[in-house]
This record gives sequence, structure tokens and C-alpha cells, in this order.
Amino acid sequence: MYLLREVLSNLSFIKFPHKNKVFNSIYLEKLKVFFCLACEKLIDMKNFAVGFCFILLLSACGDSSTVVPATTSTTVVPATTSTTVVPATTSTTVVPATTSTTVAPATTSTTVVPTTTIWVKAPFVCITEVPVESFGCTKEIAENAYTDTKEYFSNSLEDLLNFDFRIGPNTPNSHLTKVRSALSPGVNFWSSEVPSDESSKIFVLTGNDLEWLYGELSSMGFSTNIFDEETERDLIDGSTAIGVAFRRPSQDGSKVLLFINISFFESYSLPGLASRNEAIFVAAHEWTHLVQGVLSDNDYDSPCWWTEGSATFFGTVIALRENIRNYDEYYGVRIGAVQTKLEDRNASRARQINNWADWLAVEDCTKTSYGAGYLATEYLVGQYGLERAIEVMDLMGTDITWQSAVEQVYGSRYTDLLQEIATHLRYVFLSTGI
Repeated sequence: MYLLREVLSNLSFIKFPHKNKVFNSIYLEKLKVFFCLACEKLIDMKNFAVGFCFILLLSACGDSSTVVPATTSTTVVPATTSTTVVPATTSTTVVPATTSTTVAPATTSTTVVPTTTIWVKAPFVCITEVPVESFGCTKEIAENAYTDTKEYFSNSLEDLLNFDFRIGPNTPNSHLTKVRSALSPGVNFWSSEVPSDESSKIFVLTGNDLEWLYGELSSMGFSTNIFDEETERDLIDGSTAIGVAFRRPSQDGSKVLLFINISFFESYSLPGLASRNEAIFVAAHEWTHLVQGVLSDNDYDSPCWWTEGSATFFGTVIALRENIRNYDEYYGVRIGAVQTKLEDRNASRARQINNWADWLAVEDCTKTSYGAGYLATEYLVGQYGLERAIEVMDLMGTDITWQSAVEQVYGSRYTDLLQEIATHLRYVFLSTGI
């Protein structure tokens, strides 16, 4: 009975039937989702009798065959962006799309204001010191993360890009102009934390200058075993492009970024991400990695879902095109950014809260680290604010671990915070078209 009271306390009650059928269907779907979770938890607790009652109640409301409100008929396109993992580097590799199928943004239902009396529970309080997560909070948290990040971006200082640019001997000068243009938004975003300086070396080249690049890197103490044979071949023939951030500085303390075949990004976009400028995204993603290194004194103790997920989240918001002016317009980009970075969408949808908490406790990198890590970053920024996320990066280092920094900044046990994030992940995958 306690669980029943808990579920009912999160509902917005409405007097049925309402003459507006669209309005009725929206609230019926919300009722189904909440009762679905109740059934799931009760059955897990071996309380089959009460769970069965809930199922009957769902049947009375309408078709119970679809428990999760599928708001889109999006076709899953095999991810066409691959990530090359090399020692001591973080790289984002983009390869051409192999299909013309596009991912449609999740359908957003429009709530019609009714003309009859409605009894509505007080709104959820999501953005507080003590989080109250629910389906009603999922959108609020996501929207707050978007708004907070966009506001931070709009208030950032313009950086003059005082880098040590090094261009390949066979690379047109136009590539340097394009790299500077792609770098500027991301560097501006982080300018208050890590402004540009000449200790950052930015290599700009085409695939025809790889041998020159290897010689430069070797003289700085880096390994030249960066790309596998297939990636190297694709870079040489111009069928792919790449941005690479070296997590550790060179022997002389230089921070290093590589941009190979930057022109490729001008005509390339992933399914569902036409409103994200890929050149700016890759540049902002990789610059975020360098910021992570500088703020943490090059101690990468954080889990991959944060390292890659935060770079993907910030890079995406920074790279939004001018036609994205609010959260509703951003929503489709958010769906695409996560969908293209999941190993298995069905597996992600099926994960329970405790399964997500276990996944978050692992530091290893997988493709899902980018997609689910995007949503995990969204929760931390949306629930607690961007400034705290920056404070964690700044606090961690050789003297304090990631876990200790998180507990100190957020004021809760690490396992409790992972449970909060896991709940957000579970609800997002259940309530959206991801």
C-alpha cells in the first residue's frame, strides 16, 4: 500500500472523460507509465496479487499491450561514428554515413488546455538541494541543463586563440582558417577556466601529411602508433576526418590537439543531427578534454561516462546551429546525440535503476559511455548546476580522487549520487524516443 500511495502522489489527477480526446490520451499515457513502474516494482517484490490488480487497471484504461509510451517510430540506424582508442589520447573519429536513413526527432505532444475543471497536484520540485526525481522531473532537469549551459555560453568571454598553430606542408591554408573558426566557440565557452596560450599546439593537416605529423609528435615524446591501418588509409584518401586530444602534455608541457581533414566536416552530419555543426562539435569535444586535463592537473581519475559524456554534452550544446533557439527545438538534437552513441538501444531501455547504478560504477569506456554519459552529465548540470560540475573537475587531481571530489562538492555519498543518476537514465529511456 505504501508503494500505491507513492505512485498516486506523483500523478496529476484529471476528471474523465474530457471532451477533448487529445487531452484524454495524453494523461492516459502518463497513467500507464506510472502504473507500469508500480507493477514492475511489485512483481520484483513478489507481490504478484497487487501487481496483477495494477495490470487489470491498466487494461481498463485502454490497450495495455504497450506499456512504455512509444512517441516515435524512429528507425535505428547503425552508428556511423567510430571512436579510436589510442594510448594516452582521446579521439573522436567521424566516418561517412553508409545509409540515407535519418533518425526522426521524438514526437513532442502538445497539451491542449481543457475548458472543464481539472484537479492538479502541486508541481514537482526537481531543481533543489534534495532531488525529487520522477517522470515529471525528467524534462525539467533536461531543460534546465540546456538552459544553464546556453546561458553560461552566452556570458563567456571571447578568446583570441593564442595557440601555436602548426600546419602540414601539403595542407592548404584554408584548413587553418576552418580550424580556427571551429575552435572558437568551444574555447570561448571554457575561457574563464582555461584561456588559450601558446603552450597549446594545434596541428592542422590533411591525410597526405601524416608522415610529417608523426615526426613532429616523435620529437615531442609522443608515440606515433596512433591510428590503425584502416583509419590511416581512410585519412589518406580523405574519406574520413578526425580530431584528437592528447590527454597528457608533451615532454615540454605542451597541450596537443590534432585536426585532420577538417573540410570533411562541412558536408557531414549524423542521423538526427543536422542542426549540430560537426566541425564545431568535434573541436569543442576535444578542447573540453584538454580543459579536463588542465583543471585536474592531468589526473584522469574520472569514469569514462563523465570524461566522454560531458565532452559530448557540452560539445553538442556549443555546436547548435542558429535555428535552435529553445529547448523544444533542441530536443530532437538531444535524441540524436544519444541514439548515435549507444551500443544497443534495446539493452539501454531494458536496464533497471540498479543495473544503471552498477554500470555507472565502472570506469571502462564503451560506446554507451558517450550516449548514457551525455544524459548523466545532463542530470548533474540540470539538477545541481554547471558551476558544481566545473568545481568537481577543478577539485580533483593528484591529491584528491574523482569520488572524493564528487562527494565533497555534491554533499552526498558517491553511491547515492550514482543512484540518482541511474534513476534519471531509467526514466529518460522509458519516457522518450531514445
